[in-house]
Amino acid sequence: MSRFKPRLTAIETRYAGRAYRSRTEARWAVFFDCCGMAFQYEAEGYALSSGPYLPDFWLTELQLFVEIKGKEPSEVERRKCAELAEASGCVVLLAIGAPEERFQIIWFDGAGEDRNVLWVIAKDRRVGGGFWLVADNDSDARWLGGGDPTGLRKRYGPMFSGALEQAYAAALSARFEHGATPTRRPAFRETPDRIAMSDEPELLEGQAA
Repeated sequence: MSRFKPRLTAIETRYAGRAYRSRTEARWAVFFDCCGMAFQYEAEGYALSSGPYLPDFWLTELQLFVEIKGKEPSEVERRKCAELAEASGCVVLLAIGAPEERFQIIWFDGAGEDRNVLWVIAKDRRVGGGFWLVADNDSDARWLGGGDPTGLRKRYGPMFSGALEQAYAAALSARFEHGATPTRRPAFRETPDRIAMSDEPELLEGQAA
């Protein structure tokens, strides 16, 4: 006797007047808003050699793509991110799961993917500074952008601040039950506390030193 498997339709996840394909994507939208990262959701599709592709997020000020996966990405999903990075000339971040203060991001650029490293988003030490990625190898950081990069070689670098922790907490605690729409939150004021690294960081090509 065969078992009947009902077809279930997911409840549409809405945040700030926009519908998202998954709750995980909506949580990243909350995180970006809390951090003051301007973004567009599914803004434009691209014709890649493997076929059409619609990235999840385009961070307009940081000029990079963010793709969200609820679980460990497949090889096909990884290849598509690498292909998008190569074709666009822009960095692609592949985030695994809801935004948390943990190493959950894979980095892609025109040179491909670093399979041995996972990254986490951090803030610059300066109030009003930009954003970094910090690696799980405890020895690498990459400047994402935002704020004024002047003086990055003068021992500025990433940190985890109270404001950033609030952004992660807000994203994880946002409630979308039964189509409820959380209120759009402004970016938190910076409250520096925990330094992530003290060594001179790596600058991306084209960034001012």
